Amino acid sequence: MILNSISIADCIRKGSVITPCPMERLKGIEGNAFDLTLDEILEVMPSQDEIVALPEFMRGQSPPPEPKVFFGVKHRRIPKQRRLEWVKNRQGNLHITCQPGHPYLLQSLEDVSLPDGIEVQVIPRSSVGRAGGITIGTWTSHGFTGKLFVHFSIPCFGPKFVWERGARFASLKFFEVQRGGQAYRGIWSGEKTATEGKERAY
Repeated sequence: MILNSISIADCIRKGSVITPCPMERLKGIEGNAFDLTLDEILEVMPSQDEIVALPEFMRGQSPPPEPKVFFGVKHRRIPKQRRLEWVKNRQGNLHITCQPGHPYLLQSLEDVSLPDGIEVQVIPRSSVGRAGGITIGTWTSHGFTGKLFVHFSIPCFGPKFVWERGARFASLKFFEVQRGGQAYRGIWSGEKTATEGKERAY
């Protein structure tokens, strides 16, 4: 069952499902979805082969190469990402500019801790898509604790995106599920974004 805005607010008030979460945020839940706010942006680092394959005008703009991505039956390898630095503008606000053709991870300010019976799905905000950006979120099962990360990219000939720290970048749909199922046992809790060498494939 999908929770409505009233049930979402009650769920957050009763426990530490979403932290931090100022009370005014609970009063402004719209469309039965809770908005995530932006804390960090990471750029996915290409392999050496991918750098060589880049068009001439794009070479030299990427960070140093990392090992290739590998998804196997028993192991997987995901390269590290480069955490981008926030730049302060004249008004004192912090911004980062994302370039077309580069994959990024957007990290939530909020920490999520899902109890038995509650699961969430990260969904895109339509305004990001209307501006030409692509965001991809995933289903998050009960037992998960940590930051949420969303893939973000801009098509090669799309516009540059300027993100302000604290902006709303994705939304959460809350689902009530039957209790007693196996909780999340994956490797991505906390703020982890890459495998440490090779790790199990599931």
